[in-house]
Order: sequence, then C-alpha cells, then structure tokens
Amino acid sequence: MGMPGLTLLEALHFCRDLGLDGIEIRCAANGHLNPETVTDAELALIAKTAADEGVAIACLTPYYKDYTSPQATAETLEGLRKTCRAAQLLGCSLVRATGGMWPLPATNRDATWADTALGLQQASALAADYGVKLALENHSGTLTQTAEDTVAMVLQVARPNFGILMDHYWVVAAGREDPLQAVRLQAPHVLHVHCKNLIRVDGKPLANFLDEGEIDWQPILQILKDQGYTGYLSDEYEKFWRPELPEPQIGMKRNANHLRSVLSRLT
Repeated sequence: MGMPGLTLLEALHFCRDLGLDGIEIRCAANGHLNPETVTDAELALIAKTAADEGVAIACLTPYYKDYTSPQATAETLEGLRKTCRAAQLLGCSLVRATGGMWPLPATNRDATWADTALGLQQASALAADYGVKLALENHSGTLTQTAEDTVAMVLQVARPNFGILMDHYWVVAAGREDPLQAVRLQAPHVLHVHCKNLIRVDGKPLANFLDEGEIDWQPILQILKDQGYTGYLSDEYEKFWRPELPEPQIGMKRNANHLRSVLSRLT
C-alpha cells in the first residue's frame, strides 16, 4: 500500500534501505501479489530476495471476506487457502482475515455474524494446514470494527491460530469505545498491528502521518509491550489509495522515525 510505484522486489530493497525488519504485502489483482495468479517460481524468487535483503515477510493481506452464501463462502475460503499456501512458501506465518461484510441491506446482523464466524472457523482450519495464523482486522464495513466486536468474534471462532490484527485507527474512528480500554481488551489476542494516525476533514476520518493526529501511540505500544506483544508494527501508509501523499521515501521514513522514537521511550 505504501509503495505502489515499486515492484515487490524493489519494495523489499526499499524496506532494507529504510531499516525495516519486515514487509506486509497487499494481496490483490492490483496489489503486489495476486494469490489467484502467482506462480511457485515467482514465490521462490520473492522468498529468496527477501532473505537476501534481510527483510521478513511479516504478513500477507488479501481481501477475501464474503460469507453471505454457501457459494460466496466457498470462494472466500478458496482465496484464503491460496493465500495461506503462498504464505507457507514465503516463510510467512500470518495472513490477514476480515470480519465479513456489514452493514448489508435487508439482512439480519445475528445471522450474518453466525455465518461469518462459521466461515472464519473453516478458514482457520485451512490456515492451520499450512502452518499459518489468521489475524482478524478492526475495519469499517465489517462486523469487527470495534474492539468489543473483534474480541467477541475471536472468542467465538475459538481457534488457536486465530487472533487480532489491531488497526486502532478504525476503533478511534468508530468513536464508541475508550481508546486505551479498547487496546487493553484486545491486547491478549493481538497477532499484528497496523499503525497510522487520524485527522478529521469536514468531520470525516482520514489517515495521517503517525506523528500528527488524534492517536498517541506511546501509551498504546506501552500496553502492548506490557502484555508481552513482540510482533510487527506495520506502517499502513496509504499511498496506493491516496496518490497525493508524499513518496514513501519521505512519508514512510517520517513514520519509521516516529515509531522508533516512541519505542525508545517505552519503559
């Protein structure tokens, strides 16, 4: 997402030069890796380049999320299976999962929740076959934007390889929970973290540089550290969606420097 002007191999080199430990790969037809078409030879080259650059493949992030019918669920599961297989070949232990779709017209939320939970249980079983964990993201347009809903889904799916991808931006944007209480609630289940800040433009939330906005990452990361979290902090720099943003050499560097500063002050 942060480096749409680079190929994936170039992005790995860029991450090395920026001193990053890993890379999260956006997986879609218009992303850096398409699970539907990628070949084993391409995956082998990606894995070798990542190893040569010293940059881990931290997470694969696909967009399969439709559990609204048996056919849609089967297609979603097959897409996630392909992504998990790619993750295994890349030496990546984590794949992003999405909490279905919501709201939906003329649809009962409880029924949609039950169908989504069942689909995510099946997805977790598929992921386990490849030695992969699924991380459920807080996100708008899903059943799991709030911390409370995300934790409830994780507890209902109840699989050892299923946890949370904490995207605190969307929790704050929802505005229905105390922000730090939301972090404490999710912390025992967190497998991965997306980092961005939030400003409001004409009352609507907009992602921003990490050092500017409503979110203070210092207490958030302190809570996660105290809980024992040792996973990645992924800079979700939205250059793909917002081409007007500065190039990653400027914007992602700014974010990396801020995160390093925050980490250095944790007790």
